[in-house]
Amino acid sequence: MGLIINEDFENFMVWNPPEDMGPEGLRKQIDRYAGKSVSTLIFCGNGMRAMFDSCTFEPLWKDVQFEDDGRVFFRGKEVSDSPLPCKTNTVQCRRLYTGYTEHPFDVRSSYARSKKLKVLLSMRMNDIHQAHRADFVMHSDFWREHPEYRREPYKSSPWNGLALDYAHEEVREHFFALLEEYVMRFDFDGIELDWMRTPPYFKPGFEEEGRPILNDFMRKARKIVNRAAEKHQHPMSVYVRVPYSPEHALRQGLDVITWAKEGLIDHVTVSCYFMTSNFDMPLEIWRMLLGDKVTLAAGLDINCRASVSGELTLRNTEQMINGFAASFYYRGADNVYLFNHRDNSSGMVDQASFKRVLDCTGNREEAEKHSRRHVVTFVDLPCQGLPAPAILPLKPEYYADVRVNVGGGVSGRKAYVIASGRNLQDMQELRINTALCSLCAFPESHDGMPGDMANCCAWEIPENALREGDNVIQFLHKTPDSASVEWCEIFIE
Repeated sequence: MGLIINEDFENFMVWNPPEDMGPEGLRKQIDRYAGKSVSTLIFCGNGMRAMFDSCTFEPLWKDVQFEDDGRVFFRGKEVSDSPLPCKTNTVQCRRLYTGYTEHPFDVRSSYARSKKLKVLLSMRMNDIHQAHRADFVMHSDFWREHPEYRREPYKSSPWNGLALDYAHEEVREHFFALLEEYVMRFDFDGIELDWMRTPPYFKPGFEEEGRPILNDFMRKARKIVNRAAEKHQHPMSVYVRVPYSPEHALRQGLDVITWAKEGLIDHVTVSCYFMTSNFDMPLEIWRMLLGDKVTLAAGLDINCRASVSGELTLRNTEQMINGFAASFYYRGADNVYLFNHRDNSSGMVDQASFKRVLDCTGNREEAEKHSRRHVVTFVDLPCQGLPAPAILPLKPEYYADVRVNVGGGVSGRKAYVIASGRNLQDMQELRINTALCSLCAFPESHDGMPGDMANCCAWEIPENALREGDNVIQFLHKTPDSASVEWCEIFIE
């Protein structure tokens, strides 16, 4: 067990001062991530463009002009830091990768290994940040020059309609070139193919015939990695990051189970997209299907939303992460994987809490014994054309049910059902596993709710009513038409 940290492709450049754009700054960042329960660091090197001095993808600073007065121009148009910090990223990226002879990836790899960490590179398989903006500096020449290779070239919202279609051999060869450069040029412990940046990978309705195409892609990818392992004289792992459920992966053309059966992959991370962390991924099913030769991680994004509307939103807190982790380990995960949980305030707001997460949450017993929140969220980015499962908002009538898996280590613990919404103080009954709960004062040790606290209520769970694994909460309101449950969680002290 252990935490896996994915370092975003631009985080280091954007959030560190110019004087840190060198080996010492890179080492300091690894020190910040190297908590007691962290096992693996994964560094991303590309979006559409490479965030390094690549020979196969043009680097971010290609065709960019840097003026003496600090202004930055891309193809004659001034680059700003809106909506993403593109100017800062471009300037710092160029400074980092052209400012000294020792390569940043080599610095990261050797220093992380000295800290007893496994270290991988992450390759984004179809990044589409700001795809609707034709003049955006991060877009590749390949993408600009070949609109015929896009999945849905006729639409710009959502962005993934403008992502590349892997049915085209030219698209696959474009990515093979970068993969081969990554693993042959740099000595890491493996490569992650990040299929969550960004699905889908085929035109709508063509996903089924796309499965054998991606199966062949993965077979060739494995051969490339095996050749690199021979060169570097040590094993190299292949990780993949994929959608939260086997069905949603398969129906997007990602036949992960075949990849596992054929020995093409060593590790699977199942994940949300970006709007929210997913509280109810079917890890038991993944575990049964993958067998025992592939390790399994459950992925968290930094956001926690109760519903698609996003009105009740938080960055993940320490107690939330402990809750996700306790449930995920119980359901079969070998690791917890943090995406966008950065080493600065753009990730978790409270960096002291983040340090405790790095020290504790990669260990099942530690995650279970600390205070934890099990928050109900929804499915972010389901397969195109399938419904997005969402429990909330909920009308509290006819014993409306919510199922929450809390993992293990609950015996003898004081626990609460916490909800936010309209007129919840007039709830006629709230039960958990059929036991009646009583309305009580809000627990002081809870680390914070979104929205108006006046709309929040807490119910104390009777002793021995909370069960390991799944628990079913039932809401019955006196006048359900006047009430709604918009946030729901189980809090364990």
